[in-house]
Amino acid sequence: MMDGMNRTARKMWMNYLATIAGPGHHLPELPDTPQAWAFGAGPEMEAELAELVMAGIKRATATSLEGILIDG
Repeated sequence: MMDGMNRTARKMWMNYLATIAGPGHHLPELPDTPQAWAFGAGPEMEAELAELVMAGIKRATATSLEGILIDG
C-alpha cells in the first residue's frame, strides 16, 4: 500500500477508471490515486458532512460560486 489505498479502495478506483475510459479506449495521464480532501467550513461542519456521506444521505458536492471567485 505505497499509495495509502487498501486493496478494496484500489480495486474500486481501478474499476472506476475502466468505466470512464470505456472498452477499447485509453485515457492518458490519469492519476494513480483519487484526489481527496475535506469539505466544509471547519472541523464541526466537516464532521457533520462526513456523517451524512457515511449515512448515504449526502452523495455529491460542488464548489460554491463564491469559492470559485475567491480562488480565481
